[in-house]
Amino acid sequence: MRAKILPQTDATRAAHLFAQWAHLICVLSANVRFRTDARDSAVRCTVTLPNEDVLDVSASSAEAAALEMMSTLNSRVLEAHSETGWDTEYQKILDKGNEPTEAVMHSESRHRASETSRTKERQDTIGVSSKRALQVAVGELADIRGDSVAAVARELVADGFEEFEKRSRCESPTKLLLNYESRLSALDGDDTVQWMVRLSRRLSIRLKLTAKEYGKSSSQLVAMCMADSLSRQQRLAESAATETELVLARAAVAAVKGPKVRRLAVEVGIGSYAPLVSGMLAGTIETPPKLLDAISASLDVSRIALKQVLAESFEESAVPAFKSEHVKPHVHLEPQKWEDAVRSLALSDDETTRLMKFKD
Repeated sequence: MRAKILPQTDATRAAHLFAQWAHLICVLSANVRFRTDARDSAVRCTVTLPNEDVLDVSASSAEAAALEMMSTLNSRVLEAHSETGWDTEYQKILDKGNEPTEAVMHSESRHRASETSRTKERQDTIGVSSKRALQVAVGELADIRGDSVAAVARELVADGFEEFEKRSRCESPTKLLLNYESRLSALDGDDTVQWMVRLSRRLSIRLKLTAKEYGKSSSQLVAMCMADSLSRQQRLAESAATETELVLARAAVAAVKGPKVRRLAVEVGIGSYAPLVSGMLAGTIETPPKLLDAISASLDVSRIALKQVLAESFEESAVPAFKSEHVKPHVHLEPQKWEDAVRSLALSDDETTRLMKFKD
């Protein structure tokens, strides 16, 4: 049996469709962004679609996130094609022109670069003299995000300076700068390096004026702002438990019922006052740091995860039913203070003093 010959028009149409798909993938992948998620230590990958929808995937590494995004993006591009052709927004991309393969690969990035060069704000270059550790830390963050060192450095300076301006409205600017300076000095190593940071003209002027006002050089203030922003991001990352830790903590807290509540109260040093433990585990009573440490050790769970679970318990607690027609219900917007919870038990002065010391 002779094979059926495929008409040339069908082959041409199919090849054209394949080229359109490749063009769309190339154009859309040009706006891919990588960043770390402090909540679960994952790497997030995002791509903006023609209709302004944002594809957002996460994985344990940048490479795994990229592979996940490849599959997701491909599916969305294929969904945009039907028997009648491509969806309107996708067709607009294709209507920009049919270029050879090499041109298709780079036309969108060239177009964006030329548009940016015409519209972006003028930038100033500020020389920075800092410990090498600061430059290395900025470079590592840029690698994680899949962004350039210049872009990440610019973002960190802007974030650090914005934080300084915000806090200086209610705190002493001089003391704030001392804190910034000590944070910069605390970086590891003694090796120094000279490098450049490009900032928007507007930010550069504000920063230089502030530096002059408080007797600092622009180089110092730029480095201090970067160090402060890095430090806050690191604290945020360290304060987030992994999903596995949260699952274990939730299970451990849920298992503390009945007689186990009384046993836990004794183990952590509270004694026979089980209602205090019940309130802390429900998130309705503030948990002093000493007791948070003791409970996490007793339950064998992460302290950070336990703290998050107790906060979740308070946020997710249901509002009790209230049927009175004459008195309005009172809903607590935050957990009861430890001191108030202890005093509500009306214990002896000695016992009250003993329990109050957990807050010290």
